Amino acid sequence: MTDLKRLTENLEIPKQLLDNRWIALVFLLCLTSCELDKACSTSVKISFLNRSTSSSRITVSNGLDSVIIDATGNSKVGKELCFSESIRTDGNYWLKLSSPQESKFLAFGYYSNGMPSEKEFQITWVNDSVKLKSIPSDY
Repeated sequence: MTDLKRLTENLEIPKQLLDNRWIALVFLLCLTSCELDKACSTSVKISFLNRSTSSSRITVSNGLDSVIIDATGNSKVGKELCFSESIRTDGNYWLKLSSPQESKFLAFGYYSNGMPSEKEFQITWVNDSVKLKSIPSDY
C-alpha cells in the first residue's frame, strides 16, 4: 500500500483535498494575495486643506489612478495616490476642485518612468484660489 493511501485511510482525509487541482488552487490564491499587497508599492501622499467655509470635492489623478477627497469647510484630509508597477511613462498630475461656488481644473507636478519625484503634495483651497506645495522624495 502506498504512503498516500495509508495516510488517507488512517487520518480520514478526504481524497479531494489531496487532489492536485486543490493544491494548485490554494497555491494560486496565496500567490495572488501576496501580489495584491504589492500593488501600491509606490505612492504620493495628497494632503488637502480646505480653508474655505463651504464643502469641496477634489480629484487628483496621475492618468491611471485617482483619489477623490470630500472635505467640509475648514478641514484637512489626506489620501495616497498609487503608482502601479505597470506605469512606465512620464507624465503630470491633474487636479479638479469643485465647490458650490465654482470648479477649477489644473495640471501640476511631474513624474518620470512611473516614479514620482515627490513624496507629498500639500493642496490648500482658500475661497477663490488653490495653493500647491510639493515635498520632494528622499531618493
